Amino acid sequence: GAWFADNKTPAYYYNLVEEEERVEEFISSLEEHEQRRLRLKMDNPSLSFTKIAAIEGVNESSIRRCFARIAEKYKNFFQIMMPN
Repeated sequence: GAWFADNKTPAYYYNLVEEEERVEEFISSLEEHEQRRLRLKMDNPSLSFTKIAAIEGVNESSIRRCFARIAEKYKNFFQIMMPN
C-alpha cells in the first residue's frame, strides 16, 4: 500500500541496493586509514579536514593528500566498473 506512494519501481530499489554495494566494494578496496577517514567524513559531512586531522593526530595536509588519493582511486575504480 502506502509505501508504494512514492511511485518508485522495484527496479529503482534494486539499482539503489546495487549502487550501495558497489560503493561498499570501493570503500573496502581502500587502505585502512583511508577507509577510516572517509567514513568519518561520510558520517559527518560538515567535519573539516582540520578536525579530521586532529582526530587522526596528523597535519591537515596529510588529510588533504589522503582525500585527493581517495578521489583518484574512486575515479579509477568506477571507470573500470563502468567503461565508456
